[in-house]
Amino acid sequence: MRFRDSRRAAIAIQFNWIFVIIIGGLIITFFYFAIEKHRGVAEISINTEVRTKLQTILTAGQQSTATTYAITIPNQELEFSCQGIDMGGLAPLKFQHAFAPTRLKSEKDRFIVSALPFSWPFKADNFLYVTSPDIRYIFYNDDDTNARPNLLSLMQDKENPSMPEGTTTEMVNETPAGQDCTSLSDENNYQVIFVFFANPTDNTATLTAKQKKCASTFAGMNPKDAKAIKIRPIAGSIDGRGVIYFYQMDSSGRFKQVTAPPNDGLPYLGRESILGAIISGDPDIFECGMKEALDRLQRVTYTYEKEANILSEYLKNENNCYSYLDDAKAILTTFGGLAGADNYPGSDELQSLYGTMNRIANKNKLLALHSCPLIY
Repeated sequence: MRFRDSRRAAIAIQFNWIFVIIIGGLIITFFYFAIEKHRGVAEISINTEVRTKLQTILTAGQQSTATTYAITIPNQELEFSCQGIDMGGLAPLKFQHAFAPTRLKSEKDRFIVSALPFSWPFKADNFLYVTSPDIRYIFYNDDDTNARPNLLSLMQDKENPSMPEGTTTEMVNETPAGQDCTSLSDENNYQVIFVFFANPTDNTATLTAKQKKCASTFAGMNPKDAKAIKIRPIAGSIDGRGVIYFYQMDSSGRFKQVTAPPNDGLPYLGRESILGAIISGDPDIFECGMKEALDRLQRVTYTYEKEANILSEYLKNENNCYSYLDDAKAILTTFGGLAGADNYPGSDELQSLYGTMNRIANKNKLLALHSCPLIY
């Protein structure tokens, strides 16, 4: 009898412990999910605050041309794509024709914001640039390409658009001997972007052996964070039109082209778009920004075309002005058809767009010369 009682007591104690373990597990699970939910709510709250602040600052920045802002965003690493800035659980913060690296972070919680107008030939809107002072932009001067004046102008130029103030830029000279990339050292920047300039007779995406090896200095980095672009002007140098090739470090520590198919690059139009390629270092972001800009240009062109049509009808009896405006209307019709995202990245279309753009600018000068109403 005592044996049975003691056995029952032992079983009861075991069941009590099992019950305690189950209840304890439920309590721990409850508090775990409660903490996680609270953390998620807190993160969304922080991201909402950051999103609002960013939207206010970037909107103001895009509307203020030729001005550079330094903004403070504490403890944030932002991801940028064609869809916008990823805000973690919130809708992406989208800005049209914007250029930024795919990853934005700063040890000093500081980002750089700048804007420049794109006028092809009339102002369509502003490009927005966002970057970090922790990204290292290295401009590579090869004397054979006569690149130095153009590279210096893109790095820092008081009279023309250039890299935003506060960005980390430097120039490496291929000559004299020993002054090429072998003189560089890894300074622990989270991203490095090289800027190469093509030889006037070079119509390929191929980098020189020395240029390819520039990536080896940064072999300890994530290969995705060691990038390069090559600028190949076709007409009008950096203020005209040309092609940009994009590269990324491969597993062997050399730059490899990432724009496909081989030898195909992405067309640029003016230095403002070149700066977008430099700032981002990314072909997808550059292509997205250019397409959005060309779409905007097309809409603005149609507005000017309507105005030219109204003016030409109004001035039918003014022989010179009517003739010039009627010509301008036809040119604008052609120009509007060439603009738009559907025609990018076609090099032939951009060549025609560039030529037509110059025709519009010349026609506008002719109208001014004869005291006629201007197109823009």
